[in-house]
Amino acid sequence: MVLKQRDVVDLFLDEGWRPLFLEPSDEPLDAIKQDLQREIAVLLADGQKTIVDRILSCLKDNQAQDFAEVLRSSVSDGFDDCLSKLGKPPSLPCPHERAQRFLLESLEQRSLLPRFLDQTSDLDLAERCGREMKHLRDLQHHDAVVELGQRAAWLKLEHKRIVVNLRESRRAIRRANQLIVLKAYKESPNRSRREYEAAILKAWLADPECSDYVNLLSNVVAFRQRKQASTLNLDSFESEWIDYRVNKRLWNALSQTMEGDSRSDG
Repeated sequence: MVLKQRDVVDLFLDEGWRPLFLEPSDEPLDAIKQDLQREIAVLLADGQKTIVDRILSCLKDNQAQDFAEVLRSSVSDGFDDCLSKLGKPPSLPCPHERAQRFLLESLEQRSLLPRFLDQTSDLDLAERCGREMKHLRDLQHHDAVVELGQRAAWLKLEHKRIVVNLRESRRAIRRANQLIVLKAYKESPNRSRREYEAAILKAWLADPECSDYVNLLSNVVAFRQRKQASTLNLDSFESEWIDYRVNKRLWNALSQTMEGDSRSDG
């Protein structure tokens, strides 16, 4: 059986995912490689690794093994997250020098130079690890921070800096992935602007401290206003009107969530 684009669309639908960039047409797989790569990348950003594994397995089972391997290779970073590369934790108790070596291995594997972990200092290893994590987080190496935090947990190292930086880097990774999904919604020919707006609101409800979602919603509201006014220039009054409409949407979304929670409790 020679798979076509419509066959791949059916595979996604069977897994409960409505494709963002694929159409039920008779185009061959080679013609949709780029769109299929992006579809899978969005699924991985959305945390849907199980669906991706099943899709790639189905491709292999239907005589498209080479194509499946190419796809998996193209999105390997999404599969091989930082925790999957850790291997087994060291045996405990772990001598100080070996523990420090175990932490440094994390940076060496990423070709990152340590700033605190390789120094001789009066500070204990847990605090130096926390300082290293803060340094890496400032440099936007969030995967490295998460991996270092996991290694610290295995070594039973405890420090406030470790906890704070691990939490913030996990949040940064989660937000970056969510923005990938939202961008895909915006650019998808299979999603309406209303669906895009609903996805933004859902992301904001899960993480209301993230201003990026509010900015995206402001752009949606401004686009509608420009379209209605047939102009690209917004005066100060119109900007205030956009802020009002954005806040109203956020409040309505929050109110609906609270009402749903109260009904569930009842």
